[in-house]
Amino acid sequence: MYLIDTNIVIGAFNHRPRDIFETYWRQFDSFFSNGQFYFHQTVEDELLKRDDEKSQWLRSFVPTSQVLTVTQEEVDSYRAVTRWVRDRKDAPYEESAIREFLRVADSWIVASAHARDFIVITNETPSPRKRTRVKLPDVANGLGVQCMTEFDFLRQQSIIF
Repeated sequence: MYLIDTNIVIGAFNHRPRDIFETYWRQFDSFFSNGQFYFHQTVEDELLKRDDEKSQWLRSFVPTSQVLTVTQEEVDSYRAVTRWVRDRKDAPYEESAIREFLRVADSWIVASAHARDFIVITNETPSPRKRTRVKLPDVANGLGVQCMTEFDFLRQQSIIF
């Protein structure tokens, strides 16, 4: 199972319009229809902030059963995420970076994937030495959560458009 980051949806809508990339969208939608792709509630919240094409797609297409809500296991994993971010010794994060990371969906995505043993799909790139911004792939790696880019996923699935 795969947990999808907000940037995957935003990138798809911004760079692969549905009316031009029909095959891409049929495949993308099928991963939801087949129960392979999930969103975390915080990603849904980010996408629903605006009444636009992305939010309309989410409301009309993504089953509510594939929007994950917080469980006790996830709360426990969120504590592990928080500890990892705060206790990183090799290149400690600045306090403002920690607060920002814990405020956005990324921290919950890692916690949810950790609790459920899901793979995260994100287009965010790692930056393990960066101190001014906590990056989702770095935290995922620190907690043993598998993370891949959209293109890595497509290659893994042998999908070609």
